[in-house]
Amino acid sequence: MAPAPWDPENPLEFEATHPYVRTFWTAYVGPSAVADYLRLVRAAEKDSAIKRPRSLASLARHQLARVTKQGLEVRMTVPPLSVAQVMRLTPSVRRMHAAWRIQHPR
Repeated sequence: MAPAPWDPENPLEFEATHPYVRTFWTAYVGPSAVADYLRLVRAAEKDSAIKRPRSLASLARHQLARVTKQGLEVRMTVPPLSVAQVMRLTPSVRRMHAAWRIQHPR
């Protein structure tokens, strides 16, 4: 399957390879899901087919990918974690996130 780009065009979102995604989204959804997400993004950029990712259900639940009648779509940018999502992080990662937000206000 070749995923198609899904771009909600939100200026507050991060590019898929941004350190925010690798740090905080990895802490939230897990390293396997983020690795699958990045593979989907690369495949969408190159318009190339890849195997169905194991963590597709998790990616869809967190709205990083979606299955439509036309096929699989992947978000090309990622939103910042919501307050509820941040609260599910470990205390040390929550502190890192708070420090990051102070250093990078939007």
